[in-house]
Amino acid sequence: LELLKRAEEGWCQSKFSLEKRLTVKDLKEVTKYWIGRAQLQYMAEEMKMVQAAEGRVKIFRGGFLKGLKVFQKEEDVVRLVGRFQTSDMDADFKHPAILPGHSHLGKLLIQKAHEDQDHMGVEYTLAALRRSYYLVPGRTAVRKVLTGCKRCQVDFPKEVVQPEAPLHESRLLKTTYPFQSVGLDLF
Repeated sequence: LELLKRAEEGWCQSKFSLEKRLTVKDLKEVTKYWIGRAQLQYMAEEMKMVQAAEGRVKIFRGGFLKGLKVFQKEEDVVRLVGRFQTSDMDADFKHPAILPGHSHLGKLLIQKAHEDQDHMGVEYTLAALRRSYYLVPGRTAVRKVLTGCKRCQVDFPKEVVQPEAPLHESRLLKTTYPFQSVGLDLF
């Protein structure tokens, strides 16, 4: 939300007065604006194809959105057509906004979701994000951001592997016979 509060000055000043507090409606508009900007920046060709479909569902056969069914209502952001179309869930859950995972906004949303999930890991972070956004590529982008998380590096350090020392010469003698060397412990 901190990112959304720091919207571009020109756009923000034209839409809102700086004296009043941001409302939920304002935050939703700013969120939609930044998602649209990220989509235009990273998915320009796909956006043109979706706009040409004029509100109908577009299935991509290749490219950045390969295998996804997407649509766009009027001036809204490009959204995913999921399996929850007929449910009574929230509209953002039924049709999550598609967001490039390698965009700056995508990375910030991943960090926020990761912190909200108490640094639980890739699967929990991805599940939390998919309630409102569909990141492409999702798992790869989440994994990349989480490898840079300082708290996770401290809490879950990588296992250190002890290098094996070479065997001693006495262990490598080939001309020894069974029971040639015997040891005894006396108590």
